[in-house]
Amino acid sequence: GSNTERILSRKATHVLSLLLLAIVLSTSFVFHLADSATQPTTSTFSRLASEIESLRLSFRVPGVAVGVVVNGTLVFSQGFGTRNSSGARVGAQTLFQIGSTTKAFTAFAAAQLVDANLLSWTEPVTKTYPAVGFMDPVANEQANLVDIMSHRTGLPRHDIIWLLWSTHDEVIARIKDLQPSEEFRKVWQYNNIMFTLAGTIAGNVSGLGYEALVQERILGPLGMNSTQTNPYELPLSENHARGFVSNGWSNVEIPYDKSYMAGSSLPAGGISSNINDLAKWVSLMTNKGSFRDGQSRIISEEQFNMIITPHMPLENGLGWELDFYRDLPRIQHGGNTPGYSTQIDTFPTLDAAIIVLTNLEGTMAPIAIANTIADRLFFPAAPKNLLWKRNVEAIKKIIGRKWFTRPSLAFEAYEGRYRSKAHGDLSLRLRHDKKYFDFSLAGSNSLDGVVGHWQDDTFGVYELLGQASYVLPILELVFSVDATEGVDPIVFVRE
Repeated sequence: GSNTERILSRKATHVLSLLLLAIVLSTSFVFHLADSATQPTTSTFSRLASEIESLRLSFRVPGVAVGVVVNGTLVFSQGFGTRNSSGARVGAQTLFQIGSTTKAFTAFAAAQLVDANLLSWTEPVTKTYPAVGFMDPVANEQANLVDIMSHRTGLPRHDIIWLLWSTHDEVIARIKDLQPSEEFRKVWQYNNIMFTLAGTIAGNVSGLGYEALVQERILGPLGMNSTQTNPYELPLSENHARGFVSNGWSNVEIPYDKSYMAGSSLPAGGISSNINDLAKWVSLMTNKGSFRDGQSRIISEEQFNMIITPHMPLENGLGWELDFYRDLPRIQHGGNTPGYSTQIDTFPTLDAAIIVLTNLEGTMAPIAIANTIADRLFFPAAPKNLLWKRNVEAIKKIIGRKWFTRPSLAFEAYEGRYRSKAHGDLSLRLRHDKKYFDFSLAGSNSLDGVVGHWQDDTFGVYELLGQASYVLPILELVFSVDATEGVDPIVFVRE
């Protein structure tokens, strides 16, 4: 998705647009599941390992960890490549940030509290947690846990909020100032902040706080003893993967302070885990929330079904996305945090799951690897999975750039400091070369970068969060004297 943030000064409206840089297309065929699909041989796994390593190299990913779980058993686990710039090898016990696959844990914990009669799916969250409010009066009156965790509140991503503020409370206090872009319950719009809200509510009503809730009700009972609920704990583990980003030519290891998910978004993407622990998690998921002894459960079947029931036409559950791979029902979710990319696919009709963890941000390798594994194990007669990464929109922008144009105002006129209730302070300071600005957007956290001219009244953020892209802006700042579009801008007022 994309976010558009506008900034009004006395003469200028500044619009921040997060660019969608890649369109990924994959072929889809229909094949019948082979009888031997759930009984792979040693030679099958040997060939599979070779393909995974080939894909790792093709996508230029430093390190990959893979696990395959069938009938509750981890039948294949292997590490590929390196977990840091020193060359330490990846293994099944190497910890990675798992990004948005954390959301499944948050939804599961909320469902457990519904079982305990501490939460209700239907009660408005503004009643359950009065500290929150919504700009849309309908959402403010009606939005419940299902609405916020199935991405149907009408709010677009507004992701910059949880980067700017340090705590859950700081983010939640600003939800009332975030403008919706669609009507309540009309469309699916992915939103991390709503999972911050859901996790905070769950932690509050349990009396434990979010991290202790997940630890005591999920990780502990499953024996996921290496899994962490806060990425700040990751360096404390000897066997952990460092995050990397690509600068277009090579991979760069991110400093720890640039690779943490914000503390304000732990329920949306804060968990770190490894193949051995996640195998226990997906074993529970493919067994409908029941332990393999057939006797004990940590969630009722009714509430488990609530998690994996489609709540929007896009067929998203709560913390999971529901679709088909070839003709096979699949419950899956991906994850991306600074320096890491993840894919977890479960196939309930096969009682099987695939886990792919990587330490490269924004790569499509986890999807390509997961699809290849599914093809080899579940569709051995299928042709090789095809996955293209086509930067169509990016190429169009680069080719269509208007070179040698100038902005309406002198560069010095854009310098200044601006303030927004939700987004904090934004400042632009012209560098000595008079070509670039030092850019800062600050709440209780700060985002610093470099801004330069792109074309006409459009400037680009070329450096941000440890990434540099001078070929195409990471974000756009569009300056316009007239703000006449239909959607109200988010206002930053010059101090």
